Amino acid sequence: MAAGISIILLIIIVIIVIAVIAGIIAYNRHLDKVAKGELRDTHSSIPEPRTTVGVAYSTVTLILLIIMFFSVMTVNGQLNSLQATLNSIQSDQRWIISRLDELKEKERLVKNLSYGFDNGDLKAGTTDVHISLTLNEYTDDTTVSLTVGDEIIPLVQKNAGGIFEATVKKGLYEPYRESYAEITESGKTIVEDIDFPSELFMEYLPLPEMNFSFSSHSYSNKLKYSGSFSFIPDQSEEIESATVTYMTNGEDLKTLDVTKEVKNGNTITLEKGLDLDKDLALRIEFLTKNGFVIIKQTTVIHESYHENDTPDFLRIIDPDGDVVWEENY
Repeated sequence: MAAGISIILLIIIVIIVIAVIAGIIAYNRHLDKVAKGELRDTHSSIPEPRTTVGVAYSTVTLILLIIMFFSVMTVNGQLNSLQATLNSIQSDQRWIISRLDELKEKERLVKNLSYGFDNGDLKAGTTDVHISLTLNEYTDDTTVSLTVGDEIIPLVQKNAGGIFEATVKKGLYEPYRESYAEITESGKTIVEDIDFPSELFMEYLPLPEMNFSFSSHSYSNKLKYSGSFSFIPDQSEEIESATVTYMTNGEDLKTLDVTKEVKNGNTITLEKGLDLDKDLALRIEFLTKNGFVIIKQTTVIHESYHENDTPDFLRIIDPDGDVVWEENY
C-alpha cells in the first residue's frame, strides 16, 4: 500500500515539475519573440513563472492532502479489519479453550463431587463430612478412595449410577491443602485432583468477607482517601457484635461499632478525617453468640513505594481465649 502511494506521488510530482519547466520555457520564448519584433500588440495568456510556480505549489499541496486523506482512510480501514480479525481470533481461542476444558472434563473419571456437613462442634473442633462422588465410567469391581491430607478415605458404592459415598469426622481447624481421588479398576489405578474444602470452620463461623471500593492519592506526604465497604458473612445471625478499627502504620486510629451494618449488609462509608501516613488497614472483629472471636486484619489502601507496616491475618479465638486458627497473608 505505502509503496503504491509513493509511486503515484512521485509520478504526480514529476508531471508537475515538467509542466512548470515547460511553462517557464514557453514564457521565455514569448519574451524573445516580443524583443525581436516578431510579436506586436499581442496579449498572451502565458502566465509569469512566479504565478506558474505558485499554482504548481498549491496544486501539489492539494494533491498531497488528498493523498494523505485517502491514505489515512485506507489505513483506518485496514486497522478496523485487523481489529475485527483479532476479535475473531480471540473469540475462536476462547471457544477452543472452552472445548478443550469440556474434553478434559469428559476424559476425567470423576464426574461430580459434593460435600455435606453435620454435627459441627466448634468447641471440640470437629464436624461430620458427607462425601458423594459420581464417576463417568465404572464397573462392578471399581474402587474409589479420597486422600485428604494424611488420611485415606475409602468410598463405598451405595447407589446405582456410579455414586460412591462415605461419612468421616474431620477437624474444623485443620488446613486441608492437598486432596485427590484414586480410582482402581482391574488392577489399574488412576489419580485425579479434587477440591476438598480447605477450611471447614467456614461452614459454621461468620467470616468478615467484604465488598469494597477505595481510592487514594498522596498529598503533602499524607495519604488522602475515599471509598466504602460492606460485609457479606454467611452466618450473620450468629454475630453478637462487630467492630471495625481503622489503622495506619500498624497503629490504631479509631474503633467503630458496626454490628447493625454487618447484620443488615449495609454499606459503610470510610471515616473522614483520618490522619493516614503510608497505609489504611481495617481490623474487623466479630464476637459470635457462642463466644468465638474472629479477627481479620487487612490493608485496603497502600502506597506501593512504601513498605507495608500493617500485617494482614485471620485469627480465630475460642471462648477459652485459645487461638484455634491463625493464617498470615
